[in-house]
Amino acid sequence: MTTAFTLQTKIGLSVIMGLGVAASIFASFKTVQLRWIADAEDPTYSLGQVALWHYTELWSVLICGSIPPIHILFRVAYRKMGTILRLRSYPNQIS
Repeated sequence: MTTAFTLQTKIGLSVIMGLGVAASIFASFKTVQLRWIADAEDPTYSLGQVALWHYTELWSVLICGSIPPIHILFRVAYRKMGTILRLRSYPNQIS
């Protein structure tokens, strides 16, 4: 079975999948940081490091998950913007 994706779509999907891999790497760093909390002299500082990796992972997953629905919104917005720009370029012509 073959898929008929354009090169641009293939690159976009690869980037999205790459962000998913990055999120799993961030989760791994967070897990390692959690182990260091037990041995830390200052657990407050160690919790700050865990929070940093946690929020990095969280935002990368959120952005990655938001790309498919936002893609449709951008397509509609670009289409409308093109129409507005075309009307401003040629104000005397109505299309």
